Amino acid sequence: MTEDRIASPRRQYDIQYRAFQEREGIPVHRGLFLDDVRTAAVDDWDRTGGRGAFVNLDGMESVTDVQLHEIPAASELEPQRHLHEALVYVVAGRGFTTLGIGATETTFEWDDGAVFYLPHNTPYRLSNADRNRPARLMLTTTLPLYYNLFRTDEAIWNLEGYDQWSLVSDENYYSRVAELATADDTRTYWDSNFIPDATGFDQLASWSLRGAGNKSVFFPFRHSAMDSHISEFQSGMYKKAHRHLSGANLLILTGEGYSLLWREGDEDARTRVDWSPYSLFTPPTMTFHQHFNTSTEPARYVVFHGAQQHLGLQLYRSSDGADPLPVHQIEFHEEDPDIRETFRAELSARGVENRMTDDLFEAP
Repeated sequence: MTEDRIASPRRQYDIQYRAFQEREGIPVHRGLFLDDVRTAAVDDWDRTGGRGAFVNLDGMESVTDVQLHEIPAASELEPQRHLHEALVYVVAGRGFTTLGIGATETTFEWDDGAVFYLPHNTPYRLSNADRNRPARLMLTTTLPLYYNLFRTDEAIWNLEGYDQWSLVSDENYYSRVAELATADDTRTYWDSNFIPDATGFDQLASWSLRGAGNKSVFFPFRHSAMDSHISEFQSGMYKKAHRHLSGANLLILTGEGYSLLWREGDEDARTRVDWSPYSLFTPPTMTFHQHFNTSTEPARYVVFHGAQQHLGLQLYRSSDGADPLPVHQIEFHEEDPDIRETFRAELSARGVENRMTDDLFEAP
């Protein structure tokens, strides 16, 4: 068998998804990052009856995509139903979502900054309640993965006889009342499928595993293979470098700064991404990435995962020091000293206090 014949099935998977995008006839934004999801170009989208665009960043790697949906003022999009799942972030606007049919139908309202989950193969409609401005929503979806698996429009957009919503619907599914819990791995979880405002969400808990001054909260989204989390770290501080699988889409909510990305063994060729509110980027598979806050306010971001992509990745070395496991996080005392010095210079140039004290870099 030739190399071309071995490679052709994978190329065929990519072709199906890209061909679908071409048929939709809306813009496709590509590259390492998107500067601002609020101003990214959109165009008329016949399927939805509104305007929209696709975002395929390098790190999404056919696991997830992002879809921008714009709903005209005092209008609603066409009803949708598809096999793939979606996590929604309300970039701007206020409105409501209706899911299900007949007795199982439910409606909930949303406003700027809300996050919610759309179950797979569930009829839904997105409506704009504001008479004066359009609403813009950012959907992280598993659509590319489903095209890789099924490769036909019919399986994804026209599957009958199975309705996920009828299995999970209840009056509290999108309730703002939720339960906060801490698991054995010290992560704090908020058990809800609706977060009213990711920017103002006040249930973050200290999570020093990622670095001093870091706070996080995780959203498992019941009945979903997708998940999300919010992290926030303080002015003049930065987080520990770490890596994981692809498909984790990171949207900046507050603060300004930069991130460094690099492959193991390629430390001399680090890529820098400068970000500000509503910048979007996705680290590629097993690429170390590290976030730095150079502003005078806390930096907060929300991450949308296409699946539980941390499963199977060990964060720590073995406890006895023998046969070390793959390292997926670099501790401060193990990092390249140039990283710290570059950050110090960036803060000095901006007149921002450096809160990365010497004790943070001491070996345990």
